[in-house]
Amino acid sequence: MYFLAFLILLSALAIAGCAAYFSIVGLTLLFVGAGVSIVVMGAALEVGKVIVVTFLHHKWNEISAALKIYLIFATLIALGPLVIYQSNQRVSTKKFGLAELPG
Repeated sequence: MYFLAFLILLSALAIAGCAAYFSIVGLTLLFVGAGVSIVVMGAALEVGKVIVVTFLHHKWNEISAALKIYLIFATLIALGPLVIYQSNQRVSTKKFGLAELPG
């Protein structure tokens, strides 16, 4: 049982780590001149997202609807840099003709 729990934890951390990497890269693409400060802020943002999602999971039945809506909305807004990174990669790939992309 503990082995399965460890595998689930390891998988969740790997997924969160990959998402954090791409989100931080997206932030550095958005704020090109900021450098290290953006990486630090992005890392804090990613840790905060994990904490908020964990809090929502554990306290879902105890918190008010307004707080649920606010925290979900804030977490979705924090996904913006990841979308920026993915959009930039799509444009780069299409620009250099490396792959045929629909749309």
